[in-house]
Amino acid sequence: MKRVGLKIILMSMITIGLLQAQKKHFFYFNLNGAEEYHSNLYRLPDSLKKADSRFNAFARVGFRKNWPMSQKAINVYYENRYRRYYKNQTFSRMEHILFGHGYFALGSLGRLIVTNRLRFRNYQHSLKLNSLRNIFSFYLRTIVTDKLQLNSGYRRWLKNYPNTVSYQNYSSNRLFLNGYYAWGKKGKIGFLNELNWHQGNIYPFGPQAKPGVNLNGFRYKAELSGDRIIGANYFIDLRYRFEWDQPQEVDIQNSGEHTGDESTEEILAEDSDFDYVKHQLSTSLLYKFGPRLAFLIFAVVQTKRFRHWRIQNNGPLRDDFFYYFTLTAKYRLNQNLFAEFYFNLENNHSNHSFYQYSRQVTGAGLRIKL
Repeated sequence: MKRVGLKIILMSMITIGLLQAQKKHFFYFNLNGAEEYHSNLYRLPDSLKKADSRFNAFARVGFRKNWPMSQKAINVYYENRYRRYYKNQTFSRMEHILFGHGYFALGSLGRLIVTNRLRFRNYQHSLKLNSLRNIFSFYLRTIVTDKLQLNSGYRRWLKNYPNTVSYQNYSSNRLFLNGYYAWGKKGKIGFLNELNWHQGNIYPFGPQAKPGVNLNGFRYKAELSGDRIIGANYFIDLRYRFEWDQPQEVDIQNSGEHTGDESTEEILAEDSDFDYVKHQLSTSLLYKFGPRLAFLIFAVVQTKRFRHWRIQNNGPLRDDFFYYFTLTAKYRLNQNLFAEFYFNLENNHSNHSFYQYSRQVTGAGLRIKL
């Protein structure tokens, strides 16, 4: 999958902006360590929430190279991630990630881009929830005019739990078309359309695979976006997203959001709910405060109305209002060493009391890039 969330994309832009003077190498190595505090580990109602601190570490080794004359490029890496909680260690885990991305020219048709991301998550301690997830994409990038670019392709999601049959596997097939139109020299306007046929639940904490519960369905997603570089130090991005999910069957008692430890990027990128209509606004603001310091603000506001999920018999339909805010500061200590500080605020208001929660995460870390 070429993106898992707008925050990740913009964090990469910060790194690129701060490393403009760094020499290019075919092989690269990244090492990152951070301490975090979570006020609501499992995203439960405030009366039930549990707090905990977490240590994060990841190491990445990769190879990237492009051949401008033949219009080919490749980027592959292996990444190891370790997360350990100090009190609630059920979700402490090790992750292994293999990623590959490449493209080559197809003459007048444009450029064919292929991406694959394989992740094995090995939970530690007593909870046997090891999971294997693979995201494969290929799409054709066509330059229509000097200002208009189109991407059309296919994406395949798979998530399996190899050591248990208690949780339902997930798969989806997606067709998408997106495009970008240049807005002057420093901005662009974009659009996205995606049709997704899904089976199962991507999160293990949703409905189990039992007779009578059918989570297969269709989801349509559309997005409009605009971004612009303002002066030498500012970058702003605005997006509106619409989603409509239509399951083949609706099981009111067993459908719904996950609870548990999943990153916010995954929540925003891949929703586990069914049978809803969603409207979402998001914005990002990047500010470079000199050659060493950069700030990122990222915010999401989302409304979600469930079309058949009544809170109780003959009661009102479930209706949620979600918002997320993060402030990140990144400081370059030297050419290869960075310090990072961040604060995340996540809140879900719902007329279904079990899905109403608030959550804060504060963290600080160091990153080495070689």
